[in-house]
Amino acid sequence: MYGDNGPDFGAASDGDGDRNMILGKGFFITPSDSVAIIAANAQKAIPYFQNGPKGLARSMPTSGALDRVAEKLGLPFFENDKFSENPNYSSQCGQSA
Repeated sequence: MYGDNGPDFGAASDGDGDRNMILGKGFFITPSDSVAIIAANAQKAIPYFQNGPKGLARSMPTSGALDRVAEKLGLPFFENDKFSENPNYSSQCGQSA
């Protein structure tokens, strides 16, 4: 990526898209920020969202960049407790199994 003949842009993700990496000449975008960038541009870049997203959500450990996108776009925003993804921790986040 950073060699003399490296590409201008590179992106990769795992099979279900919950981990990703975006690189370019001299820059790196964190996964938390990349989801905010995608959300900010979804209406014009992703045909499914041609009418815009209806709201945004993130898990608690994710950065607050998505919160700021939701505020700027005037969308409802939700934060999911970090333990609610794993049913083994349901008692820690007030959910019934």
